[in-house]
Amino acid sequence: MKKQQFNQIKGGTSGVTLVALVVTVVILIILSSITLRILIKNGIMSGATQQEEMYENKTATEQKKIDRLVNEYKQATTVAERQPEGNEQKEETPTSPIEEELVPKTENCIGYYADLDGDKHADGIIYADLAIGQETEAKWNGNSDSVFQYSKVTNSLKEYTKEEEEGSGFGSYTAPMLKEVNSGGITDRFYVMALNDFDTSKHYWYYNAYRTGRDKLKDTGKVVTGATNDFGEGEINTNFWIGTYNDADSQEKYGQPNANDLWKVIQGNLDANGKTWFVPSKSEWSAFGNMCYTNEKIMMTTGNYWDFGLNNYYWTSSQEVTNLAWFTRIDNGYISGVNVINSYYVRLSTTF
Repeated sequence: MKKQQFNQIKGGTSGVTLVALVVTVVILIILSSITLRILIKNGIMSGATQQEEMYENKTATEQKKIDRLVNEYKQATTVAERQPEGNEQKEETPTSPIEEELVPKTENCIGYYADLDGDKHADGIIYADLAIGQETEAKWNGNSDSVFQYSKVTNSLKEYTKEEEEGSGFGSYTAPMLKEVNSGGITDRFYVMALNDFDTSKHYWYYNAYRTGRDKLKDTGKVVTGATNDFGEGEINTNFWIGTYNDADSQEKYGQPNANDLWKVIQGNLDANGKTWFVPSKSEWSAFGNMCYTNEKIMMTTGNYWDFGLNNYYWTSSQEVTNLAWFTRIDNGYISGVNVINSYYVRLSTTF
C-alpha cells in the first residue's frame, strides 16, 4: 500500500518537473529574443555588420595590390627576356663610320684644322691635301728656292669627317676641324703643321759639322738644290739625320754631337697625339708658307706672322751643300740657305 502511494507521488513529481522544464525553455527563448532586440538596438549587430563590410573592403584593396605586383612582375620578366644572360647589357649595334658624312675627296681641305687624336681639340693645321694634289710646280712668293709640288692620290686614302665645332689655335683664325674615321684606308691624305714650336729655344742644325771642317757633309747624299722639289722627304730626312747623328762612325766623320743640335734635342720627343712628327723639308715648308700667305681667311703677311704664333726663322730638314742647310724665312716669305752652325727655331710636321 505504501509502495503504491510512493509511486503515485513519484509519478506526480515527474510530471511537475517536465512542466517546469518546458516553462524554463519558453522563458529562455523569450529572454533570448529580448536580448537580441537589445543588442540590435544598442548597435552591436550594426558594429558586426560594419566589421564585415570593412573586411570585404580591405580584401578588395589587397587584391588590387596583388594584381599590380603581378603586372609589374610580368613587365620585369618581359624586359629580362630581351637582355642577354647575366648582368651584361645588350650592346647596341655601332654605327659604321662609313655611314657618317664623310669629307668628299673633291673638297680642298687646305687651311682646315686637324684633330689627330679625336679629343675635339686642334693639333695642327693642314697645308697639303693629297686628294687634290699640286700637279704643277708652285713657288712661295715666287721665290725660285721655295718650290713645291706633289701628285694627286686617288687610291687607298683614309676617310675623315668634320667635327661639330670649328677648330682654332692658329692666331684668331677659325676653320672646320677634321678627324679620321676607321674606313679601311691606309694612306694619310693630309700634311699637317704643328700649332706651336717644338720648344722656345733656338738650336743649331749640326754645330760640329761646320766647326771641324767646311766640307764635312759633302758625301751624305742628301744635298738638294734650290730648284729641287723635295716634298714628302721631311720624315725621311729626319730619320736619316737622327740615325747618322747617333752613329759612332758618322760622328767621327761629320762631327761630334752638341747638346743644342736640333737632331739631339728632338730625339725621343717625336711621338705625340697618336702620330710621329718630323722636321719638314724645304718644299714642305714652302707649301705651308704659301698657304699662310695666299689663304684669304688667314691673311698672313711679313708684318703680322707673330700674330699666328710664328717666329721669324725655322730650320728645314733639307741640306743645301757641304756646310749649309735650308731654313725658312717667315719674316720675308721664302726659303734660303745658311751655315749649319746658326741657331733657329724648330717646328714639326706630321701626316694625317
